[in-house]
Amino acid sequence: MADNNLRDDMLKLVQYKIIFVKRDYEHVFQEQEELVADNIDAAGYTMWKIAVFMQQLCEQRQTPVPAKWKRYPPNDRQYREADTLVGLPEEDKKYLRVYYKVLDRWPREAYKFEEKQIAVLTQIRDNLQPSKRFGAARFGIGQFA
Repeated sequence: MADNNLRDDMLKLVQYKIIFVKRDYEHVFQEQEELVADNIDAAGYTMWKIAVFMQQLCEQRQTPVPAKWKRYPPNDRQYREADTLVGLPEEDKKYLRVYYKVLDRWPREAYKFEEKQIAVLTQIRDNLQPSKRFGAARFGIGQFA
């Protein structure tokens, strides 16, 4: 069974496909992968991916009309430009589905991890240096000499 739990604060590698399920026009669009850091439920992820898909159809204009869609969507500039799909009729967006699975997950690094490490190391370095109050470092004399 596929792992589809996105409800954690880990970094997840997610593979997904947009599927169109309207009778006689069923089609699976190109599979994609992405890293997801958000703690999100299945419904939220589905809505997000469908919205991104629709936006990319219109903006990127790179999705070919599936071969079996001879007369769908209507030959209208708001839906297709030659053999390129640029939109779907509003009433048919309900036929979009998202299939996804989490391929792997990893704990996320703490925010600004490197900067915090450098600050701690700088603090340690400063605490290990001989005291300059008595001029010991200037004369090469150890801290406890």
